[in-house]
Amino acid sequence: MAGASTTAPAFAAAPPTSAAAIQTVTDSIESGSVKVNTDLAALDFSRMTQIAANGERHVTIPLAVGGTPFSTLQLVVDRDNEVTDYSEVHFTEYTPDSGHVTKWSKDQVVLDQDFTAATDRAIKRGIGDAIGELNSCLSSAGIPAWMIAAVIVACKPIMGPGLAACLVAGGVGAATAAYCQGRAISRL
Repeated sequence: MAGASTTAPAFAAAPPTSAAAIQTVTDSIESGSVKVNTDLAALDFSRMTQIAANGERHVTIPLAVGGTPFSTLQLVVDRDNEVTDYSEVHFTEYTPDSGHVTKWSKDQVVLDQDFTAATDRAIKRGIGDAIGELNSCLSSAGIPAWMIAAVIVACKPIMGPGLAACLVAGGVGAATAAYCQGRAISRL
């Protein structure tokens, strides 16, 4: 098919989350090398997931904060089982069409902003087909419009293979992120 990409996605299924992976994360938090901006009881290890990318594991742990199921702690773990990077995002819903996002990269706030569904519509009009496709895909996955606006603002500069990792760090499930990344990139 003309224009279709045959490039394989940079993300693949990782081994199931193991006790060792959970131990790596908890050791990093307890040692202080990973600083968490929420009560540790909010970490939902029972729903911890990971995806493999470029020899690393991107581990996502859902957080029970803010009244939505999308808040996460995202860690990058290298082949030596060391945490090399991490971020945390909290989504707080005000109404079905509005909410607030706070995102930390390591322990520095990089996003602290209110979003509305109207913001989402303006973003979709302003930056083109790829973002429009990403928006549509995420919306079809059941992610609220205000959260899509927040994730698109946070991930907009990354319209390549790193997009899925950014989406996962923003609270989007790994499988949805990889699928929607492919759909968005196909529009470039």
